[in-house]
Parts: sequence; C-alpha cells; structure tokens
Amino acid sequence: SVLRANGDRFAELQQTLDSRRRYLTERLALLGLPATPTGVGYSLWISTQPLGLTGREFATRLLRDKRVLLGPGDVFGPSGLNFVRLSFAAEDGRLREGMTRMSEWLMENYRQVPTIPNAGITEP
Repeated sequence: SVLRANGDRFAELQQTLDSRRRYLTERLALLGLPATPTGVGYSLWISTQPLGLTGREFATRLLRDKRVLLGPGDVFGPSGLNFVRLSFAAEDGRLREGMTRMSEWLMENYRQVPTIPNAGITEP
C-alpha cells in the first residue's frame, strides 16, 4: 500500500539521518568540539568554548577560510553565544567534505586539535 511504502521510506530516511548525526558527533568529539543534538530538526549544537572563540567568530572564520557554513548560535539567543549550529540534513559527501575542511582549519590555526573534557559544556 501507499502508506506502507511511505513508512518504509520514512524509516530509511530516519536511519540515514541518525547515521549522519552519529558520524558528526563522533568526528567532532575527536576534534575536541563537544556536540549535542538541538532537540528540533536535523542539527547539532557545537561548543566553540574549547577554541576560545564565540560561535559567530568561529563561523565567520571557517566560512572565510574554508567555505564551510555553520550557523552562529547567538542568533538563537544569548545562551548560544559560544555555539554554532550544524545541519546534518545535507548529503553525506558534503558533510564529510565540510568536516575535512574544518579539521584542516583547526590544524592550520591551532597546530593541534584542541581537546577539553565535556564537563561544564551545556546545550544552549
């Protein structure tokens, strides 16, 4: 039936999005950037505290230097000041390329990937 076919497609899409979220969360953790799901939509909050940058500074520099687009967290209110928002609704290749560019940028600007324990980092 049509409903069953649509349900199967929805389940497949949900599985794909879950896989992307896990990939990004794990890769960001390896980069020393804690990430948590936003709770709505298909995006993650990424803490920029380990870099000593506001979310807007990080997003601006990453866009300028590596053409990677992230949303500064402060547009969602003052509690988002030290966060950026990353959508994982994009296709896998674009997400992986963006993560590669972000990794390169971190190595170029910090000479090593920053690390910080997750303690004290909360979702905006």
